[in-house]
Amino acid sequence: MKITATGLMLGSLACLAAGCSGGGGSEGSSTIVVPPAEITAANAPIIAGAVTQAAVEGSDVSEFAGFAGGGAIVGGSSDQVLAKIGSVQNSQFQSLREHVLTGELQAAIPPETTDCAVGGTVTVSGDIANPLTLTGGDTFTLVFDACDDGAGIIDGTYAMRITNFSGDLLSGSFSMSIAVTLTGFELTADGQTVSVNGDISVSMTSSASPTQTVTMTSSSLSMSDGTDSHTLTSYSAVQSVDQFTSAYTLEVSGTLSSTAFDGRVTFVTSIELVGDGTGFAFSGEIRVTGAQSATIEIIVLDGDLIRLDIDLDGDGIIDEIVDTSWAELLASG
Repeated sequence: MKITATGLMLGSLACLAAGCSGGGGSEGSSTIVVPPAEITAANAPIIAGAVTQAAVEGSDVSEFAGFAGGGAIVGGSSDQVLAKIGSVQNSQFQSLREHVLTGELQAAIPPETTDCAVGGTVTVSGDIANPLTLTGGDTFTLVFDACDDGAGIIDGTYAMRITNFSGDLLSGSFSMSIAVTLTGFELTADGQTVSVNGDISVSMTSSASPTQTVTMTSSSLSMSDGTDSHTLTSYSAVQSVDQFTSAYTLEVSGTLSSTAFDGRVTFVTSIELVGDGTGFAFSGEIRVTGAQSATIEIIVLDGDLIRLDIDLDGDGIIDEIVDTSWAELLASG
């Protein structure tokens, strides 16, 4: 199965790739660390494809809290999951605004179970300090039980905590930060089930300006579809989107481990990705670094074509050049 099925969020290998400590007896604890990946002429397109998907799919954070449209287009199940999580966040946030407008918001929100559009249920609960606004420390939890909204079936727990809020919720001019934790979160769509566990932190500013900026970070986010798994750690994505034209810029960085290749690589946008929201980015560069400082420079030539400049030994001299397309690169994983 291609990485397009599981790009940004990754599976049950999260602890392994992040280098978690395991419990021990008299021998003490041990730490498993995934070594940097050896970059070769053969695996460079595979690694580049995996990183590109992980990087550009971060643009789906534009779905959070009413930040509409824009962003790079990749497709696949991971895009569906990110969009679904963003949709859940957006729906919850809009519901809060409506309750403030009507004066119906309560400080303590007892668990309330409602039916989903097609089948299953979702139970919502929460606790807020001030019913008239949002405050750092406010919490909201959604527990899905075979919730079918017509676009997919969701199971698991989605917990959101407001970490910072300033401005006016009613006018729509505000800044806020939220932390989302996904536990046993599963989306079944088109006959495929993708499970997600991990954390997402999102900071955003809403104002009269047509350009909105959203920053997403995650210390560890994991996804598994039962066949492939990928792990993204120390991830950061900063996206600015013009709400009128959908033009966007995207900067990313992080560490990626994948069952598509051995080891782990780091990546960072050396030149920000730029696009118009109707297709792939048409400019920008992402630098990927593996073992022995070997690198892959992913150079976006236009909305269709990409060039890979591959330095196999980290001496700063390009050893291989691969010309490919967005579609071929993403499929190579």
